[in-house]
Amino acid sequence: MPPAPWDKPPQHPLMPKSKPKRPVNRTTQNILIFSGLTVEMLTVIGIGSYTGMQLDKYLQTSKPYFTALFSLIFVGLSFYSLYIQIQSWERKKSS
Repeated sequence: MPPAPWDKPPQHPLMPKSKPKRPVNRTTQNILIFSGLTVEMLTVIGIGSYTGMQLDKYLQTSKPYFTALFSLIFVGLSFYSLYIQIQSWERKKSS
């Protein structure tokens, strides 16, 4: 049995009718994915560098040992995260 016309809420006259969704361009989707990964990597490396600088300042080291150490550790973590995300993206793509 079809729904009665009074079951649907009325469409406001100033609201546009909903348009069918357009498929997302594959190139646009890839650009958005990889730009998000770039922002994530820069954020993680920045957090590591900032943490190292704060530790160097707090411990009053003569050279920026902790800045270099934490920067390298967080670069490794960001590349590991990138690797994991690309692997999951490839699995979704092949499925």
